[in-house]
Amino acid sequence: MMLTDRSIPEALIRASRKRLFQSRIRDSTGNQYTNAEYLTRAYALADQLRSRCDGRYCLFLLPTSAPACVAALAAMVADKVPVFLNFTASQESLAYAIEKCEASTVFSSRKFVEAIRFTQPVTFAFLEDIAGEIKPAAIRLAKLRMLMFPSWLARMRMFPTVGGGRCETATVLFSSGSTGTPKGVVLSHDNLLTNLEAIVQTLACHEGDVMLGALPFFHSFGYIGNFLLPLVFGLPVIYHPNPTDAATIGDLIAEHRCTVLFATPTFLQGYIRKCKKEQLASLQVVVTGAEKLQENVSQRFTDTFGIVPIEGYGCTELSPVVSINVADDPESVRKACGRPGSVGRAIPGVDIQVVDPNDYSPLPVNNEGLLRVRGPNVMQGYLGEPERTTAVIRDGWYNTGDMARIDGDGFLYITGRYSRFSKIGGEMIPHGGVEEAIHKVLGSDDSRVIVTGVADAAKGERLVVLYLDTDLEPKAVIAALRKAGLPNLWIPKVRDFHKIECIPLLGSGKFDLKTIRDIAERHST
Repeated sequence: MMLTDRSIPEALIRASRKRLFQSRIRDSTGNQYTNAEYLTRAYALADQLRSRCDGRYCLFLLPTSAPACVAALAAMVADKVPVFLNFTASQESLAYAIEKCEASTVFSSRKFVEAIRFTQPVTFAFLEDIAGEIKPAAIRLAKLRMLMFPSWLARMRMFPTVGGGRCETATVLFSSGSTGTPKGVVLSHDNLLTNLEAIVQTLACHEGDVMLGALPFFHSFGYIGNFLLPLVFGLPVIYHPNPTDAATIGDLIAEHRCTVLFATPTFLQGYIRKCKKEQLASLQVVVTGAEKLQENVSQRFTDTFGIVPIEGYGCTELSPVVSINVADDPESVRKACGRPGSVGRAIPGVDIQVVDPNDYSPLPVNNEGLLRVRGPNVMQGYLGEPERTTAVIRDGWYNTGDMARIDGDGFLYITGRYSRFSKIGGEMIPHGGVEEAIHKVLGSDDSRVIVTGVADAAKGERLVVLYLDTDLEPKAVIAALRKAGLPNLWIPKVRDFHKIECIPLLGSGKFDLKTIRDIAERHST
C-alpha cells in the first residue's frame, strides 16, 4: 500500500474515515473506540490542548493505551508536535527532556503520575480533568468535523504547520540514555511514513491482521510499531500498558485472536515462561528488536509456540527500522526467518554499508567494520544539538556505532557494539562475546549475566561480571572458559564476579548500561 499522505495526522484521519463505525482501538482497561469515536475525541481534545500548550511540543507522560492514541492525534490536530516522555527513565533524564523541549506543562493522568512517583517540579495537566471540562457544544462540533470534513479541508484548517509538509517535525523521541545523557531524536513525517510503508511491505501486513500492542510509545519500536502502524493502516489493535505482564498478554492474544506481536527478546522470554501454546496460537508474525535475539531464546519460542520470531534491526535515529530478517519466498514471510544469525536485508529504500571505522572506506563482503545507513529514515537531527548531529551524520550516512558485516546476498550481521568493548592490554574485548561464552558454560536460556568494564590502574580497564544465579561459582566458570579456549584477556578474574538482585533494564527492554556500569564500579571499589 502506497502512502500518499503529506503528514502523520492526515494518514491517521484518512485511515479512520474509511470505516467510521468500526471498533478498532481497545485496551486492557476497558477503553474501546470506533474510528468515529477516536476522531471525535481527538478533535474535541485538540481545542483544549491548543489553548493549554504554549510551546511547539506537547509533552505526554502516559502508558500504552487507547487514550494515549487520542492524545497524540489531538496534539497533531492542534498544530503541536506530540512527544511521549520515558516514564521509566531517571528523574534527571525526564527533567532534561522537558527542558530540551522548552515545555511548561506535561499532560498526563493523575493516577499514573501518582503510580510512577514523579518528583520533578513541573506543571501537570491531567487529561481526565480536561475531558470533564469539554462542553457539550464542543463535542457536537467535533462530531460534525468527524462526519463532514473531507481530508483536504482537515489538512488545510486543522494542522497548517505540522501537516504542512513531509519534512516538518512529526515527533521527538528521547533515546534511552543507556550509556549517558539522553538525546532528543527529531523525526519528520517523511521519516516515519516511508519507514511504515517499508515495514508493512516487508511483513506483508493485511486487513485481516489484529495487533497486540504492549510496547511503550516513548520508544521508537513502540511508537511506529504499536501506535502508527495499526492506526495508519487500519488494523484493529489491543493495548496493554505492561509488556512484562506475560499472563495478561497471553489472555489478550487468545481473546482477540491477535496475529501480530512486536516485542523485545527480553519480553519474549517472559512469554515463554508464562504463556501457554494455545494462548498464542493465533499469532502469524512475531517481530523482535531493540536487542540481540539469542539463538536459544529464538529456538525455545519456536518450540513452545510453533512460530519463528523474526529479528529486526534499527535504532531511534533511523525511524527506527533498517532491516527485517524475513524469508525470500513471499509465501514464507510469516513462517520462517531469512537467514539464521542475521538481522535480515535492508528494507526498501534504505542503503547499508560496512566501512573502516578510521577512514570510512567501504569494506569488502563479509569483512567486519562500522555499519552506516542512508535513506529517508535518517533522522533530522538531535534536538538543539547540532554538534552531536554532525558527529553521527556524514554525507547523508548515519554512523550506527555498531560492528557488522554484510554477506554476498546482502544479509546483515551485527557482531558487536563499539561502545560495548573494553580495551585491555591493547586489545578490544567485546562484552557481548564474553557474555555469550559464559551463558554457554552455564547452559542458560535467559539473561542471567551482564558484562561491563571498569577502570583499572594496571591495564586501563578490566572486565566485571554481574550475575543473578545464586549457585554460580566464579572459579568453575573461569575454568570452563579456559577449557573452551577463550583467550586469557577475555576471562574475568574471580574478584570481578558480583551477584546482584536484578539486572537493570530500561522501559524498552534494553539493558540500562549506565546503571550497570555504576553498579560495577561500586562493587569494584
